[in-house]
Amino acid sequence: MTEWRIVIPVRKLGAGKTRTGLDSSDRRDLSLAMLRDVMAAVKATRGVGELVICTSDTSLLDALPRDNFWLTTGSEGLNTDLEEALTDISDPRRGAPTAVVVADLPCLTPSDLQAVLVEAERGSAAFVASVDGGTTVLANSDSRRLSPSFGESSAVKHRRWNKDVSSAVGVGCRLDVDTLEALAWGQRIGLGPSTESWVTSKGGIAALLGISDPERSMRKVSIA
Repeated sequence: MTEWRIVIPVRKLGAGKTRTGLDSSDRRDLSLAMLRDVMAAVKATRGVGELVICTSDTSLLDALPRDNFWLTTGSEGLNTDLEEALTDISDPRRGAPTAVVVADLPCLTPSDLQAVLVEAERGSAAFVASVDGGTTVLANSDSRRLSPSFGESSAVKHRRWNKDVSSAVGVGCRLDVDTLEALAWGQRIGLGPSTESWVTSKGGIAALLGISDPERSMRKVSIA
């Protein structure tokens, strides 16, 4: 299998996940826990060579092991930052196999990520649609042709030029967590250890949701 570079874009911790209703401190801790689980899954995936964190949040330099970081201004938006990073870390004469993996996939497994990379090798370009119509993984055997269009309804955009391999992976590879209800679904599927530890530290899913029956709340999340 070809050696892949994986790029994980990370926005400023605490600024995102507002749909969870958590305060900024808890949003930061949850985001960091999910990122740690994604990084662990990526590092355990056969065929992965290099891991690059693309972020404007310099606090990550102290919060994570000293892996490769690509620091951005964060002012131009996720896709612009990614395009800049991909251009600068790639050899302009020869594109390298590269995949972008979002940072909020606490149920990601090495086997699912490997399945995406294998499919991308076969067809040169592949992506995984999230359960809410976004994108969780975008991979191309030639980094010069990797064109990120992350954001709302990004699956529609990525489907134009990339093979949709969502059916080749489990739900955990498609469940990007933006709400507590999605986090509850993630726990049913199997959260990574860092995210599970954070949930436990907050008293569990029921306490976070403020209800006695998390199963009822999970019905709000559609898993296609």
